Amino acid sequence: MSRLLVLLCACWLPWVAQATARMLVVDLSEAYTRSTALAGLLADIDAELKALAQRHRPTLERLRSELQQLKQQAPADRDQQLAIARKISDVEAAAELEEERLAQANQAAIEQVDQAITEVKGMLKKETGARAVLDIQETQYVRPDCPCLATERLYELLNQRLPKVELRLADAES
Repeated sequence: MSRLLVLLCACWLPWVAQATARMLVVDLSEAYTRSTALAGLLADIDAELKALAQRHRPTLERLRSELQQLKQQAPADRDQQLAIARKISDVEAAAELEEERLAQANQAAIEQVDQAITEVKGMLKKETGARAVLDIQETQYVRPDCPCLATERLYELLNQRLPKVELRLADAES
């Protein structure tokens, strides 16, 4: 009888151990609203885009108005028209360059948040003894109606770990 019990335990224990080594599923689809760092980043990006538009709009409007006036006058002012058209092109190119720098700074900030999310997933794994922490959007093996019980804890840890991320435009310039 004791041999049978030992045999059953030998077969049953690995199955129990495997059942306790679970996967945690989190939902990162609301990261831009629930992460204080990403929510702040969105606000910073919005403010920078508005400032960028305000910085270039008056110059562009003035130059376009001048160009329109020259076109209505004599066609002999062709050189002046071309000069103004070049200025408009230069201002638009400068605005595009600033937008590109803003996009690069945004990407760098998002990479910081992604790194923090990876670290927090590791902390959750350690804290719960899970084998893995998966984002529901990254896996096809989890039902869409999954309760994602570890999501609240993930955002709590993420907001503690990275409460704010800086939008570093100076870094993007180089």
